[in-house]
Formats: sequence, structure tokens, C-alpha cells
Amino acid sequence: MKLGMISGFDGKSFDFIKENGLEFMEICLNYDQTCNRFIDAKESIKENVARTGIPVQSVGRWNHEINKGGRLDKEKLDLYFNTLDAAKEIGSKVFVCGINYDSSVSKYKNYSAAIELFGLLLQRAGDMKIAVANCDWNNFVVTPADWEIVIGELPALTIKYDCSHAYNRGDDYLREINDWGEHISHFHIKGTTHAG
Repeated sequence: MKLGMISGFDGKSFDFIKENGLEFMEICLNYDQTCNRFIDAKESIKENVARTGIPVQSVGRWNHEINKGGRLDKEKLDLYFNTLDAAKEIGSKVFVCGINYDSSVSKYKNYSAAIELFGLLLQRAGDMKIAVANCDWNNFVVTPADWEIVIGELPALTIKYDCSHAYNRGDDYLREINDWGEHISHFHIKGTTHAG
């Protein structure tokens, strides 16, 4: 197992990971403006990968509102595509994503939008893995019931798994890992506590 950490994408971030004996970097992009900065920085990121020998293993796109009324917002989709393209260009192996739930339309339309988004990303990804996060920050495809529908339709879609999210929902993370482990392409590891 290789160990890395979530970090920024400037030279100091690469140096910190190398100096601490970690093997890769993960970049998490929480806002549209951060995605645009990442896209603009792709050449310097490639230079830092070459300079330090620290690869970017995963790029994640979090916290967005791409699903509007069961349809994909074109401007947000274009930003998604440009972010995915930049992640491919810097050599990332995994692109992590999710999709927001729009309560103004039916569950069917929400799942249809999810299948459309992840399907489009898979078509564009080439050899890169597309992984849906089990984090429910503006994402609803987070549990086995959701995966049965979406991964059932898109078997190439993988999962970015974080036990703390399942635990915080009261779900059985050990069962989820056992039942869905073959679909997991990337793990987040962190602690979580609950007051008794």
C-alpha cells in the first residue's frame, strides 16, 4: 500500500510530501475558482512532479451544483471536463467526483443525471479511473443502495472510500468494504469521534 496526503499543488507542497517520506500527492478542488487555478497551474505541477518524483495519484472535484432540475449545467460540465483533462495531463490515476441531489425533481431524474455525468466522465477519462466519493458533501451517490443503481449501470465507475463518512451516517463500513471492495480504487483515511 502506498501512502500519500491531500495537499496544495505548489512547489512547497511537493517538497513537504517528499521530505516526510510519503509516496504521492492528492489534490482536492472544493470550489470553481480552485479548479481554474489548478487548470492554470498544470505546467508547473508537471514540473514539480518531475523535480521531486512525487506523482499526483488522485484529483478530486468536490462541492458543486452541477445537477439542476435533473439536467447537467453546461458551464459546470465544461469546468468538470477541463479539470479532468488537466488531471489526466499531470498524470493522475484517479479522478474523484460526486453529484448533488436536486429535491425539486424525482429520485429517478437525480439518478439519471448521475448516470449521465459519470458516463460522460468515463468516456473522457481514457485510462484514468473515475471514482464517486462516498462523502455526502453535495453528493448523494454514497451508499450501497446508490451504487447498485449507478455502478450497476456503469460498471467501470469506481468508489473513493472513506470509512469516517459511513461511520458518521451510522452505516456498516466493514460490510461496505467487504461487499464493494472490488470497486474501490482510492481510500481516504482519517479519524472521527462521536460524543457518547
